[in-house]
Amino acid sequence: MITPKQVFDAWRDNDLFGFDPPEEGETYHEYRARVGEEALASDRLFHFVLAELCNEDLSVEEADRRLLRAVEDLETVRTALNRSGDGDGKVEPVRLY
Repeated sequence: MITPKQVFDAWRDNDLFGFDPPEEGETYHEYRARVGEEALASDRLFHFVLAELCNEDLSVEEADRRLLRAVEDLETVRTALNRSGDGDGKVEPVRLY
């Protein structure tokens, strides 16, 4: 099971969040109740990842699959926006690995 603490600790710039970190062993629902929905909504991507990975009893493999799918979806949107005519049509690839 992926925990909120694992996600929080791995998140870059988590020290900039305006809310407390998860406690060891705290579930997604306990963490959300403790810090509040409004606090988590201040960083919607973080909240989305928490809800997606910590709301169910997922294996690391399933969590990885969901993260890769989200990255692919974001890249698709990024590419489409860059081809919409507002930019120069050039999209620099993101190096993830």
